[in-house]
Amino acid sequence: LLLVVLLAAVAGGRSRGRQVHFDLTGLYAQAGGQVTQQPSQVVVAVRAPPSSPELVVLAAAIEAIDGVDSVFVPLVPDEFGRLPPEALERAMRSAWGSDRSLDWSGVVATVAPGVNSRPLVQQLNQAVSDSLDTGTERLVVGVPVLDVAHADAGQAEQTRLVGLVALGFTLTLFVLFRSVAGVVLPLASVGVSAVLVLGVVAYRELPLSGPLLLLLPMVLIFGLADSVHLLRRVAAERLRQEPEQAVIHAVRAVSERCLLTTVTTAVGFLALTATSSPTLRTF
Repeated sequence: LLLVVLLAAVAGGRSRGRQVHFDLTGLYAQAGGQVTQQPSQVVVAVRAPPSSPELVVLAAAIEAIDGVDSVFVPLVPDEFGRLPPEALERAMRSAWGSDRSLDWSGVVATVAPGVNSRPLVQQLNQAVSDSLDTGTERLVVGVPVLDVAHADAGQAEQTRLVGLVALGFTLTLFVLFRSVAGVVLPLASVGVSAVLVLGVVAYRELPLSGPLLLLLPMVLIFGLADSVHLLRRVAAERLRQEPEQAVIHAVRAVSERCLLTTVTTAVGFLALTATSSPTLRTF
């Protein structure tokens, strides 16, 4: 028991020290049949004229970020500024379309393959804040930005789900056993398993995709079922014999059944490795 708790503590420490990412770029590459990841792009749209000097400053700041391969700024040549406003508007609409707002421009950054999205987006947001005035309207879009947004939303949703599951388990166990041990022991058992799972996910830097969001609640649900079977059998055996013998007989009675249910569940999940979906294979 002490060894398991120690492993859980180590795994939990690794989990807190790492950021599990969504890896949307890799997911798109694998879904498209690409062996290696391709470069992604980030667009910083700014409500400013295409000739604004702020764009040049912003482009230089973005180009200095680690992982950015190149930066493109679609500036309007100086000669265009000498045109009458009506002629300039017609020229811009012919290039960008009639629905385009002419007071917006932007910077396009190409990101190298395999770059971690979270530090990239953090540096990108810092560069935008340092280069643009506070009142300047801006919008940052791109696959790395979605990558971080998906990861943050997934982690927040997983925290909410686990909290609801834990609350439901606590109330159910209290109704079933009406004792502190009947509540604490099953929750402690599945809690250690949950921490180990989180540690493995973070240690291997597995992408936080849709099915993986359900992994932790599923571990809690499947793990608690066996604990309830065992405790109910222990309670029944204690009516006929001493506590120590009751535990021994209860374990002998339910261990084979719990093992069989665990094996069949593992075989079912193992079958997912045969699918062509990278997300399901990771799950």
